[in-house]
Amino acid sequence: MKYKNYCLYILLIIFCNINDLFAEYISEAKYDSLAMYFTEQDMKSTYDDSAFSRFNNDNNLRSFTQTHEYCISQDNNNVTYINKILVLVNDYVYEEMPDYIIRYAHDIHNAFGCIVDIISISGGTSAQIKSVISSYSNNLNGVVMIGYIATAYYYNAATSTGSTDWPEDTYPCDLFYMDLDGTWQLKNESVNNIYDNHTGNVKPEIFVGRINTSSMDNDEIEDLKHYMNRNHRYWTGKKVLNKQRALTFTYKDWNTSDFWNSVSPLYGNSYYDAVKANRFDKDLYISYLQNNSYEFIQIASHSYPNNHLFDSNGDTTLCSEDIYSLNKKPIGYNLFCCSACRWTSSSAGQCLGESYLYGIDNKTEALAVIGSTKVGGMLGFDDFYTPLGNQKCIGEAYKMWWVDHCGSCHSKSEKLWFYGMTILGDPLVNFNFTNECDDILVLNSGEELTNRNYYVQNKIVVQNYSITQGQSVTMSAPEIHITGNFICKSPSVFKTNINDNCVCNNSTRDMVRNSKINKNTYNSEKLIQFATIYPNPVENVLTIETSDTLEKVSIYNLSGQCVMHTTMTQINVAALPQGMYLLRAMTTDGTPLQAKFIKQ
Repeated sequence: MKYKNYCLYILLIIFCNINDLFAEYISEAKYDSLAMYFTEQDMKSTYDDSAFSRFNNDNNLRSFTQTHEYCISQDNNNVTYINKILVLVNDYVYEEMPDYIIRYAHDIHNAFGCIVDIISISGGTSAQIKSVISSYSNNLNGVVMIGYIATAYYYNAATSTGSTDWPEDTYPCDLFYMDLDGTWQLKNESVNNIYDNHTGNVKPEIFVGRINTSSMDNDEIEDLKHYMNRNHRYWTGKKVLNKQRALTFTYKDWNTSDFWNSVSPLYGNSYYDAVKANRFDKDLYISYLQNNSYEFIQIASHSYPNNHLFDSNGDTTLCSEDIYSLNKKPIGYNLFCCSACRWTSSSAGQCLGESYLYGIDNKTEALAVIGSTKVGGMLGFDDFYTPLGNQKCIGEAYKMWWVDHCGSCHSKSEKLWFYGMTILGDPLVNFNFTNECDDILVLNSGEELTNRNYYVQNKIVVQNYSITQGQSVTMSAPEIHITGNFICKSPSVFKTNINDNCVCNNSTRDMVRNSKINKNTYNSEKLIQFATIYPNPVENVLTIETSDTLEKVSIYNLSGQCVMHTTMTQINVAALPQGMYLLRAMTTDGTPLQAKFIKQ
């Protein structure tokens, strides 16, 4: 029996090694030849003791709680490759800006037709956070962490892989949250959050991205609000992507076509520039960061968590504070730069990844950064940029990179190179997101066009349109004209929004908004008009200026919940929380009115 078990063990080892041969694509010798280019200073990146004290001592954490705050149902007829997203929000952040979080959930829902769950988190260990994720794992595609959510760390002992001596290091490892069914072994059973072995099925099932400003030397909530507003402009089409150009900026130590041309699957062979070798210059790079031509940049540079090195001696550097203050134009970055995304670094200032993603006085267009929390970075670029160029979001492309490039068994070199890889920012951002939109849209005979959300820049004309029973249609435009025989069969839903001249996306134009909305039946030839209201903003009494008698007035908050009903033209809104609201009214002759107002 012992002999049989021993043979089975040998076969298992051989099987995993064969998997490595087919999945790795890069030999140990190739890893070593690449790793040799890291300078001695790069290799001295050490574990951050203050971060350990802050995040891993259970006595300093609030008791772990979770609250189900909000859920948006799936639009079954329009769901894309994204089925479900879980948004984990630090409890303090959620309390300070719930409307921003809920708005983000609706943006994602509108873009992908997916389920979105929001959970607020107070404290907790990495294992507890993972248990929450696992409980939502059915059809789950990804997790967005907003505010500080517990960090899982991975420990590598000092080791040699031939020509390269890798230092001892403990670093943030979000792969822990991505792989839901692998086995992660704690380094010390008495200390939470630090793991030193990963076995079993190590392929990630989901992607993870972090939107977090808590480690930066600034106002956490204000920085988050700036980012979430910028992100909202992207999802609603006010931030226009037009496939301008990508850029690779490569230091001489990685002077190969693998690096120069890596981004070609993203925008195509004619829409990227490659800067390399003797043109690798700090001032040139700064000018490119502020150049409106580039939407995506990949930089390969020796780095500390807080500095890029522009020469082999480290005499010319670009620090995170300088990047933070620049008016940066690109939307996405791939940082092949040691420890550039080590958000737990206690060195002066924020890490490089955060400096690109956030900016003083909101001087950045960035939405997503991919990089590493340790020495190393992405290799096998085709396995990442090909799905990214095929309109997959950055999180999905990153997950596919893990599966296609590394396979089901991770070698020692792959762990040393890649276990610090992470996404900072929104992992659902798609760098081929188009922004073409109709100026005027005419809709006819809508039986086959129900369960839709239409965004249009100026005017929607609806004629002879019938909404299927039990379905829903949302139309967003400055003007909506309803002519001919328009039927909304009960219990179907028809909803209108004022579209404040935003540019719209093909990706979102035909998606359903299936949130908490009111049920109205229209069978008229009426123009949905803007109501005249004052004062706006309002503190106490809001007045609707109209000579018509109102049959019903409803007020909705940003999450689509009706917070007030009345038939009066003077409405006491003093009890409403501060924020933006939508007023909808109906006159006795059937004319629909609507307007936005701000409650101070």
